[in-house]
Amino acid sequence: MKKWLLGVLSLSLCAGMTACSKNAVSSGPEEPKINIVTPEEGFATGYATDVMRTAFFDYTVNSGYTTAAYDTFTAEEGKVFLVVDITITNTQTKSCPMFDTDFQVQWGEDEDPDAFSYPLTAYGETPNGEMLPEEYELAISETRTGKLVYQVPQGYHDFSVSYMEVYDTEETGDTFFAYFTAEQR
Repeated sequence: MKKWLLGVLSLSLCAGMTACSKNAVSSGPEEPKINIVTPEEGFATGYATDVMRTAFFDYTVNSGYTTAAYDTFTAEEGKVFLVVDITITNTQTKSCPMFDTDFQVQWGEDEDPDAFSYPLTAYGETPNGEMLPEEYELAISETRTGKLVYQVPQGYHDFSVSYMEVYDTEETGDTFFAYFTAEQR
């Protein structure tokens, strides 16, 4: 299933680099505009701080940075950790099950099918208090902010966090990409 999802996400990344719709929303004259990104023709492309509006929830990549060590974790040689601060809000009228593998990170050239990773929790690492767990549930209208920590090759600073809608029927829906540049710490 994960290899199938990877293949679909890789193809989707290449095909959907330009398709999306942005709507700016402001709650007052002094409030910054919030960009809400919705899909067009199956894809949505946004950036850090944009609200990516999926069929199940909204997600926002707030920020990201790379580091050689995070909490009790030390990166493998030639790699660093990418720490992504993300906010997720359930927009359904029922609880929403969430999984660490819902959000994949990509880097580098689009043609490299191996330029992706899942959070550390997907590989059996136990989360600390800031990291989102391997599996959890968002209540109706619940908002949760936490960290997704990925191990990535050194030398990259541009990334995207992607999500692909997968329904109970195993059919897929739209694919979302939130692009950002990670600061180095």
